[in-house]
Amino acid sequence: MGVERGAISLIQHDITPKLAVGDFDSVTDKERMLLVETLNINPVEAEKDDTDLALAIAEAIDAGYDDIEIYGATGARLDHFMGALQILEKPEYHQGNVNLRIIDAQNEIQYLPQGQHI
Repeated sequence: MGVERGAISLIQHDITPKLAVGDFDSVTDKERMLLVETLNINPVEAEKDDTDLALAIAEAIDAGYDDIEIYGATGARLDHFMGALQILEKPEYHQGNVNLRIIDAQNEIQYLPQGQHI
């Protein structure tokens, strides 16, 4: 799944995502046309209660995924990174045994609830 500009990045690396989520307000007109030609996108409203990443994770979980690796969430925008970290802590994901990890070249971040972990 590609989230916002992540969908463009996947396509540019010859990876066709099954789904693209976001309001796509950060893509150029040319990039939007590439998305429309390559994928069936349904942009969400720019004014919304959740981030594009939060919507994508919810959609992935609704589709039956319970092991989700998140790439590209530790980039330049600190507010987006902090929002991604908060998603890891959602109790409903832990209660539903959803495993979320944020991964970049140097780090793997995962919320582990109280208890023993191997």
